[in-house]
Amino acid sequence: MRSKIAAVIIPFAAAALTLFLLCRPEAPYRVPPKNGIRIATYNMEFLTERISPERKANLQSVIRNIRPDILAAQEVESRAALQNVLGDEWQIGIADLRKEPQELAVAVRAPCRLLEYRLLFPSASLDDPFPGGRDVLRAVVQAENLRLVLYVVHYKSRSGGRLLTDPRRAAASRILLNYLRAHQDENQIVLGDFNDTPDDTSLEILETGDPNARPESDAKPGFLFNTCGSDWAEDVCTLDLYHRARGSYIDPHVRGARKDNNRLRGIEYRYPADVRVREIMFDQILVNSRLQSRVQSSAFVYTGADAVNGLNSVVVRTGSGRAEVRLAGSLASDHVPVFIDLSR
Repeated sequence: MRSKIAAVIIPFAAAALTLFLLCRPEAPYRVPPKNGIRIATYNMEFLTERISPERKANLQSVIRNIRPDILAAQEVESRAALQNVLGDEWQIGIADLRKEPQELAVAVRAPCRLLEYRLLFPSASLDDPFPGGRDVLRAVVQAENLRLVLYVVHYKSRSGGRLLTDPRRAAASRILLNYLRAHQDENQIVLGDFNDTPDDTSLEILETGDPNARPESDAKPGFLFNTCGSDWAEDVCTLDLYHRARGSYIDPHVRGARKDNNRLRGIEYRYPADVRVREIMFDQILVNSRLQSRVQSSAFVYTGADAVNGLNSVVVRTGSGRAEVRLAGSLASDHVPVFIDLSR
């Protein structure tokens, strides 16, 4: 008799437990409490002045939830495009070049103040390491009692293959390294979309201060400290996570991401056919030794529902060089933002 009852009850109980686990509300997504001056970087993926109301709402929600005091942005079409999302409380620094739809920008809000900004290497002779208007944007920010100098980057993409483009990103880092060495009295922060991971040559050059640094050197940082290094060691990613979204926040850890990036270095391969893990970490924040002790913890990668859900936009360049929206999607960006807190 007992065996008959058990045969009925046990499967029923198992089914009920499974239903409970599937239907129970998830733990709320928690952003660390702000502990000092919050600095974020965010590639906003072809942010134009003509985004959909749904995408604008998602972007505004992301910014509201991460609460940065200083925001470095990439892939911004114009000042008006960024102001449309951020509102009038922000000071914005951007070159606003007419023929460049993927500009770099910095935005700050009180109590921080934007003191000055300029493109660092505007010469056409440097278009190979710094394509088009995607030069390094240098911005000086007064953050209460700290005077910070930000270097916002958006290195050459991997389009065309890593064998061809790895040297261009490494060259960009060597040029930037020489400039940073000449200005070591600054509180330097280098941040943005590197289109490389902390293991790759371009980042190793900045971290070690060695222009001949090799990938995966595992050398201790001797020049800049990468606040995202420990995250990448645990397969934390910042790009293409939205493919994994199912209606709520997602875990940014993607098993095998680091290993696959290193596997494909130095060889010809087809993207995405030969890639085992599409997600990757490109967005990073590095600080110099003057600021390292002020970093409160490793960088936080924000993957709330507002950052990873929605339909991606389709944007193309026109003959005039402007960005044209063919499909106004609702996804905030194919990247997610990264931030750190500096003690005052």
